Amino acid sequence: MISDDLDLVQKLLEWLRESFMEKCKEFMVSFVESNISILPQKLLHNGREKESDEELADVISRILDSLNNS
Repeated sequence: MISDDLDLVQKLLEWLRESFMEKCKEFMVSFVESNISILPQKLLHNGREKESDEELADVISRILDSLNNS
């Protein structure tokens, strides 16, 4: 889960962190429970305990892209 206390988020420049968090808030406000069944498979957790940093960066990038396109 991506949250404002995540180290990755904390290391962002202030303006970028604020922009990122605003997009997250907008997403949460507009998210409808019924959309869960149509989430892209690549955004779902793969069940492993921990992904590599490269895999995490890729997932975060895709999440941000989907937020940007909404």
